[in-house]
Amino acid sequence: MAMDRILEQKKGLKKKHLFWIGGGIILIAMILMIIFSDHSSVFRAEKDKLTISPVEKGLFNDYITVIGTLNPSPPFSWMPLKGDGYQNALSKKAVW
Repeated sequence: MAMDRILEQKKGLKKKHLFWIGGGIILIAMILMIIFSDHSSVFRAEKDKLTISPVEKGLFNDYITVIGTLNPSPPFSWMPLKGDGYQNALSKKAVW
């Protein structure tokens, strides 16, 4: 019966505990970094490309005029292949 003796647990931190503590510290550091970091964004424009005018009272037009041209896109048509379900649905005059 010598093989049935009770083994005593070693006291102190084990290797697996160190990994959990390290992971917890990293997680807390990431959460604190997200909370306390600066989340503002900055847009820097060149001074010569800005137009600053005096404020006037009057009608406000909520649009911006953009000088440019608009080219029409080529027509696009999609013809389903025979037997893939779309042809059958079109022949039954399904309501889309």
